[in-house]
Amino acid sequence: VSTAEYMGFNEPTIMDLSSVSVLRDLGVSSSPCGYCGTKSESSSSHDVWAYGLTVTDYQELVDRGWRRSGKHLYKPVSDRSCCSPYTIRLDVTKFTPSKSQTKLLKRIDKLLCKQENKVSGGSRDASTLGVQRKQSDIPDARRESLRDALYETLQRCIKNGSLPSPGDLGREHVSVFVCADRKLADYSSNIAMVLSAKYRKSMNVQGSEQTWNPEEVAKVLVINLEKERVDLSSCTFSVSQKGFINITCSLLSGESVDRVQPPSSSIETRKMSDVPKPDAGPQQGRVKQRQLEVQFRPPVFDAEAFAIYCKYQAKVHGDSADEITEDRYTNFLCETPLLTVSPSFGSQVGYGTIHMHYLLDGKLVAVGVCDILPRCLSSVYFFYDPDLFGAFSPGTYSALREIDWVKETSAHKRMAHLKYYYMGYYIHSCSKMRYKAQYTPSELLCPVTYKWFDLEESIPKIEQDKFARLASANENVLEDMEQTARETSDQSKESIVLSQFARGPTKLKDLKPEVADVLNASLQPVRKLLGLSVANRVFFVVD
Repeated sequence: VSTAEYMGFNEPTIMDLSSVSVLRDLGVSSSPCGYCGTKSESSSSHDVWAYGLTVTDYQELVDRGWRRSGKHLYKPVSDRSCCSPYTIRLDVTKFTPSKSQTKLLKRIDKLLCKQENKVSGGSRDASTLGVQRKQSDIPDARRESLRDALYETLQRCIKNGSLPSPGDLGREHVSVFVCADRKLADYSSNIAMVLSAKYRKSMNVQGSEQTWNPEEVAKVLVINLEKERVDLSSCTFSVSQKGFINITCSLLSGESVDRVQPPSSSIETRKMSDVPKPDAGPQQGRVKQRQLEVQFRPPVFDAEAFAIYCKYQAKVHGDSADEITEDRYTNFLCETPLLTVSPSFGSQVGYGTIHMHYLLDGKLVAVGVCDILPRCLSSVYFFYDPDLFGAFSPGTYSALREIDWVKETSAHKRMAHLKYYYMGYYIHSCSKMRYKAQYTPSELLCPVTYKWFDLEESIPKIEQDKFARLASANENVLEDMEQTARETSDQSKESIVLSQFARGPTKLKDLKPEVADVLNASLQPVRKLLGLSVANRVFFVVD
């Protein structure tokens, strides 16, 4: 709903509001924690609804610890929450990919190269050449066997009580990926992550002391796999710290001993010494590069993107069908309060919300939702097709692509100020959020002074106190904070409101004193959280 539709303004007023932020204060709310999985309402935040928001105002808000979900703005109340989130950012001009990140990019380059060994020359008989088979055709049978084994083992674990029931989880939710790096394993499955997510939501485990994190679930499955499945005795199972079940195979039951071992190319043939020499020698392998490109799109509903989102939420997060609706998707990732600013020199898309579409050979396989602000690219959400893009380490790869875009953009003189990459919140007590620390040198926002501090230097303080002041005791707060703290009641009445008590935008001090005093008192808490400079610019919608 637009501001004009909500307030019923006439045409001139709509035009006046096209370049200002319009907010409604919703106060403090509490909910179950999405990070540690606590069922009680242990996570608190101050909430604001944004009908419209300039990119300048939102930049200042994220630098004060605010984030958004659709048009809902929220700032965690850390001292009233079980997990303490710190805003994290990276100066891309100082970033150098780590050894593991560089290795990942090289591995993806290999994934994008298809080698075709085509044999030319005299006529061949199939009996003398052997049947050429694509490597992608061969793992399918093994993958299906492993999927069946994992699903059947899960059912057995539920019956013997070693794992609780996850509810409506079918075989289609069990994913097995072919590992690109065969030195690590042949296959990998994220089934433990899906189960862990479902357990956290399930009423079946309420009140249980068992946390059922992905690694614990994976270990239970592996123990039962190794104990019960004799047909998998030729497979070796291991569990990663993140809960992936890695599988290395020699032979599976029912598979012939001359099965093709993983070759360097995508088509396997017999050794040349086994093949009669033809009239003309074989043509050398020809490399065909697959195309992986990123396109910038406006944040509008796209049916293909929504289909991938549904698949991702179900397979990776274990969401049920009634939790994945078109309305929820649109409100979460398509609706944005940010007022778009047209492109300028050095930027492809100007400022505002964009969808980054990842296309593999022309097919959409992933979507990154980002906000481009005056000083940063702020990552909002990323989802992907687990079957088509799962082997690309999508989370890390998308972050590196977004960082690279910021680095390229900031290289232009007029865009040098846009040099930061914001990854949302860093929560040290939550293991699944610690991955953000691998992009160095990152900084954390002090929740007391709103100044930035090196992440590695801040960790010892956070480990001692989850709600830590990262600045030293003698570190001054921002000038804006001091001004906000000293603000008098009369000064705060400079707030501009959209109210039923006035026909258009009106300063509080121009309303009737009894009305102004009540509204002023109700806006004091949110003004302090927004900061004086933003609070004096925005229009507040009040009843």
